[in-house]
Amino acid sequence: MQAGSSWLAAVLVLIGMAGCGGGGVLSAPDPVSFPDADAAPWDVARDGEDAAEAVADAGEAADVPIEPGEFGAPCASNDDCVSGFCVEGTHGFVCTKLCLEDGDCPSDYSCKGLTLGEDVFFLCVPKAMRACQACTKDFQCPGGRCVTVDGAGRCAVPCREDGTCEDGAYRCEEVTVPSTGEPENLCLPATGTCECLTQDHAGLVRTCSVANDAGTCYGFETCDPAVGFTGCTAATPAPEECNGLDDDCDGLADDGFGEPVPCEVAVEGVGVCPGLARCQGPLGLVCDAPTPAPEVCDYLDNDCDGETDE
Repeated sequence: MQAGSSWLAAVLVLIGMAGCGGGGVLSAPDPVSFPDADAAPWDVARDGEDAAEAVADAGEAADVPIEPGEFGAPCASNDDCVSGFCVEGTHGFVCTKLCLEDGDCPSDYSCKGLTLGEDVFFLCVPKAMRACQACTKDFQCPGGRCVTVDGAGRCAVPCREDGTCEDGAYRCEEVTVPSTGEPENLCLPATGTCECLTQDHAGLVRTCSVANDAGTCYGFETCDPAVGFTGCTAATPAPEECNGLDDDCDGLADDGFGEPVPCEVAVEGVGVCPGLARCQGPLGLVCDAPTPAPEVCDYLDNDCDGETDE
């Protein structure tokens, strides 16, 4: 059998399956990838869909429901399966069955030999890998590549020969692969993010930002599966002004306007009075200079010319 089968054997051993004579029961481990690149068709699957969809063609008519515990039924542990084997599928864990060769399994499954102690088992194991799963290295994406999608490491699978992708939620793009520095045609989320792909994600809210030389402002955006995240509420950063607002989004309103600045009030034909302007939030800079007025006999310099009652 194929050398790639050793990965599943290791998983089963780690979760304590007994040999044939013991009739041991496996508990479903955390999700694991399928590292057999040769066995993986470029079938792109998405999180959040029902596990039963992943096995709709598992040898039964699509309109015939899969009985609980039978091959292809969703499972949480081996106790949920008639065969005693619960393995990871493309959309979650599913019950599987024993086999002798690939012909004993549906077309999207492979018959893999598992060595457990002195016993050898052969199980139908799903071929397809999950796109968009988190990754840091290529080996975590069997048959595909680990690339940056929306700022995070995600698995991507090669495009078909005709430049299309198996799943309509993905589009074929030329990407420079970080591990090789070479361009490859890979299937990436059409929305530009793995977090907004299906109707299950509709209405999901996440933080967003708008940045420029003045600063960075934060807000929220909402998932629309047709186009991705939209409607970012973040303001556009601007140089700080005296207006009671945090224009540059640094957490401080009207910063830089603490000290008063010289100002004056002028009346044509009368005079000019000097003063100091201070920032008063929404009121802006307010000048405290008096308004010049014609001179009267009141012991004051009404016209601000330096003389009183002239």
